[in-house]
Amino acid sequence: MIRLRIKKQRYFQFLIVLFAFLLFVITWIVRGINSSRWDGNGRYTVVLNSKPIGIFSIEPQKRKVVFTQIREEAMVDVPYGYSTYPASSIFKLGELDGKRGGGKLLSKSMEYTMGIAVNGFFSIGNDRFPLEINSQTDIEKVKDKYFTLSGGLTILTSLIFNKTNYKSDIPLVDIWKVWTAIKKTRSDQIYYLNLDNKNIYDEDKLPDGTVVSLIDKNRLDAALADYFEDSKIRNENVTIEIVNATNKERLASQFTRILTKIGANVLVKSNNPEIRQKACIIEISDIKLKDIIIIKRLKEMYSCQLIDKLIDKGQAEIKITIGEDFNK
Repeated sequence: MIRLRIKKQRYFQFLIVLFAFLLFVITWIVRGINSSRWDGNGRYTVVLNSKPIGIFSIEPQKRKVVFTQIREEAMVDVPYGYSTYPASSIFKLGELDGKRGGGKLLSKSMEYTMGIAVNGFFSIGNDRFPLEINSQTDIEKVKDKYFTLSGGLTILTSLIFNKTNYKSDIPLVDIWKVWTAIKKTRSDQIYYLNLDNKNIYDEDKLPDGTVVSLIDKNRLDAALADYFEDSKIRNENVTIEIVNATNKERLASQFTRILTKIGANVLVKSNNPEIRQKACIIEISDIKLKDIIIIKRLKEMYSCQLIDKLIDKGQAEIKITIGEDFNK
């Protein structure tokens, strides 16, 4: 009788643990679905806080992935008044900034320097999942190791229980979506873009004698070409005007560079003599434009607000006004 009673107690304990685990998984899934910021269709670009800094971008519709890296000693444009810093020091610099953090500072620095739209960042605090990619062969090795069912389950459990000590602004459900999309992509459709072979760097020395690499943005833009384009945005082909309503010079040109890389058709850049505060305002010339992909992306990534009142078409179908809060 005593043994039978003990077995029943263990059985009920097992059921309680199992129920708790299932409840945890269900709660995680529900929260993940509600927090998702990616529909799994449009281009998605992530900055990896690795050595060197990595950037990968996927377009699921075409099942194409590009992975590239920036030299650790490359001088990168850092926003929020930081000027330029070596790429390897930006994440640590941001961690000292209690307002923004290392991930946001790194993401925005890569966005401004490379002229690409960045959706988020990912940083692993230990060597549980080392990422060593220096060739197309390394791409295939990483895919074979981590993008299998067993590899995916290992990564997922590590992320859920934070065994990797990771930091990211990407919801877990979106990390899983990205993993699934890459798993479905053939190795020969994952392209390693070696910027060292694209002549984008010029060597220089800092006053203390440290050798650094300066990035030529014109050569960089030519090297990146269409690698970060969103085909849906390109196919929409709506004309856009970007208006700089801040005291910051060349902000319209910087934003034009970013939008052009994702496939937007920016025809006009201008400055507004009246300074605006709101980060990003969108005005359209036709009500049919309110649900197009480019406007959806602008709302998601830059918290742009769409104004109800229609404007005259003029030179462009969409007008985007950038205000002082854009860089906050």
